[in-house]
Amino acid sequence: MTSDAPTGLGVDPGLLTALGAILRSAAPEEGCCLLLGTRRGRGLDQLWQLQRLWPCLNVWSPPGERQRRFAIDPREQLVAQRWARQRGLQVLGAAHSHPETAAEPSPTDLALTCAPA
Repeated sequence: MTSDAPTGLGVDPGLLTALGAILRSAAPEEGCCLLLGTRRGRGLDQLWQLQRLWPCLNVWSPPGERQRRFAIDPREQLVAQRWARQRGLQVLGAAHSHPETAAEPSPTDLALTCAPA
């Protein structure tokens, strides 16, 4: 865990329901979504609060591999960052589904994750 990693994450149950619906809607491909919110505190007292979801298209190439891989268009990320910043929010990370496997980080997920997201 990096020093920027949160010690807690606040999430409204309604956002979790919406996140599940967003990710399932992309089936049979992996669905993806940016997580927007706020970060409070530092170090061991850092708490993140999820406040908005930004559904994204899976643009992984080649398209035939989108059932087990995902990529978010960098331009879409920039638009989300700008929108969030104008509202006092930040991109906290990304979420994606695993339509063919368990909802656990795969070795590929772990290798491609940039801390602290």
